[in-house]
Amino acid sequence: MHSADQKALDVMMDVCPIWSGLELARDVIPMAEQVILHAGPPLSPNRMAKAVSNSVVMAMLFEGWAADVQQAQEMLRSGEVALRPAQDFGVVVPLASVLSPSMSVHVVTDRNNSDIRAFSTINGGMQHALRLGLSNDQVLQHLRWLNGPFSETLRKSIPVDGVPLIPLADHGLNQGDDCHGRTIAATAKLLDEIKVGLSSYAGGESAIQYINESPPFFLNLWMAATKCMMSAAKDVAASSVITAIGGNGIDFGLQLSGLTGRWFTVPAAPPAAIYADGFSEQDALGAIGDSAVVDALGLGAMVVNLAPEQQKGLGPVLPDDARDLPQRLLGRRHEAFEQSGILFGLPARRIIQLQTSLIISLGVIDVDGENGRVGGGIYRPPLAVFSQACAALDL
Repeated sequence: MHSADQKALDVMMDVCPIWSGLELARDVIPMAEQVILHAGPPLSPNRMAKAVSNSVVMAMLFEGWAADVQQAQEMLRSGEVALRPAQDFGVVVPLASVLSPSMSVHVVTDRNNSDIRAFSTINGGMQHALRLGLSNDQVLQHLRWLNGPFSETLRKSIPVDGVPLIPLADHGLNQGDDCHGRTIAATAKLLDEIKVGLSSYAGGESAIQYINESPPFFLNLWMAATKCMMSAAKDVAASSVITAIGGNGIDFGLQLSGLTGRWFTVPAAPPAAIYADGFSEQDALGAIGDSAVVDALGLGAMVVNLAPEQQKGLGPVLPDDARDLPQRLLGRRHEAFEQSGILFGLPARRIIQLQTSLIISLGVIDVDGENGRVGGGIYRPPLAVFSQACAALDL
C-alpha cells in the first residue's frame, strides 16, 4: 500500500466517534441563512432531480422562507436560495433529503479530538420522510414534529459523556446488520442505551415508539460517524483514500484525502435494482444519497456476507465478486470492531490497480418525484471516476 494511503488509514482508525449532541444546524455548521445542503456533488437549480427539488421546497416552507409551494419554486429557480454539497460542510444526508439551518443535526465527535466532528439529519422513519423526495403536507408536518417536539426530547436523553458508535455498529454487524441497508439490531441497541432517559421526559413514550417503528434510525448516526472518521484524513498529501462520496441523482462523485474539497464526478446511473410492483428502471432516478460513505468505509454492501437477510434480498442484483471485495479492496482490519473484525478504508489507487469498483447498497427514488422509494439495489461506481481522481492526485 502507498505510504500516504497508509497514513490516511492510520488517522481514520484513531478516531473514536461519539454521538455527543443534537443541535440546530445553524448553531454548529457555518452555513449562511438561505443555504440548503444536499447529498452528493454540486448541483444547480436548473440541473437537479425533481425529488431533490421537492425536498428543497419542503425545507423552504419549513423555514418560512416561502408562503407556498409556488413561491418556493420561484425562489429556487431565481437563485434566492443557495444549494451546497452537504459533505463540504462535514454533513451527510440520505437519498433525496436536504438540510436547512433550522433543522436539528446529530453531532458526532471524535472522543480523542473534539475538533474532528461530523453531522447528520435525524432519520425520518418509514413514512413521510424527507429522504423520499416527496412534496406534500404530511412531509412538512413530519419535518416540524421531527425537528421540534421529537428532537427536543431526544436531545435531553443523550448521556453527558455521549454514546460511542463503533460498539453499536459492531453489535449490529454481529447480529446480521450491514449498517446501511439494514440497521435493525444497532437501532434496537441504541434505544436500549437511551430508553430510560427518554421515558423520564414529556414526549418520551412517543419518541420511544417512533424509534421502535423506525429500524433505519441508527443509519443517520452511523453515516455521521463514518464521515467523522473520513474527515480525520483530510489533506493527507498524496493519499487516495476516499473521504467523500455520494450522488445527487444527476451526478455521482467523490473526493480523495489528498485533494480535499475537489469533487470528481460521472453521470449518476440508477442502481441495479429490485423494484416494487408496478415500477421498473424507467422510473428510477440515478444514484443518490450520501449514505455511500458507509460502503466506502467498508460496511454496507461491502459486508453483505455478514448480513444474511440483505444477501438474500439483494441476491438477484449482487455481482458475482461481492463476497471477495472486502479482501481485495479495503485497507486493513479495524481492531475496534472486536466482534465483526471488518476491513476498513478504501484507497482509490487499489480500485485502479485491480480494475474493480466497490459496491454500494442504495434505495431507488422515483425519477418523477411522485412515488418516493420505488426499489432498492446495488450501485457500482464506474472506474472512470476513480481514474479521474487518481490522475489528478498524481499530477
